Amino acid sequence: MAFLHNQTTLYVGNASGSGGTVTTATIGAVNYTIHTFTTNGTFSVVGGELAAEYFVLGGGGGGGNAASFYSAGGGGGEIKTANYTFETGSYTCTVAVPVLTSNGASSSISGVATSTGGGVAGGQSPVSPT
Repeated sequence: MAFLHNQTTLYVGNASGSGGTVTTATIGAVNYTIHTFTTNGTFSVVGGELAAEYFVLGGGGGGGNAASFYSAGGGGGEIKTANYTFETGSYTCTVAVPVLTSNGASSSISGVATSTGGGVAGGQSPVSPT
């Protein structure tokens, strides 16, 4: 899950964001701050409103049962991305944990967005000769 905000034009007042692993990038001639969450955490906004783009990815579904002769890979998790104006406050970020043989978990930003996890794959046991 990531938050991307322009360092020069998307702040209203003296707003700033914190939380996650913070990196910067220049795209074109615009400097961005990126907050990346790979585990659960809190994205906090202080000093006013902060316009940002978010990206939330639900966990992928697990593969088919390991005891099955034929099995497939699980479905991918839902992707949500949008521009959003974050008010001053704290936002709980829940990051889906990996799964082996069940449906993928959801990832979310409290009160903003939830991305559901992908479905578990099916499997086919070998047929015994008769």
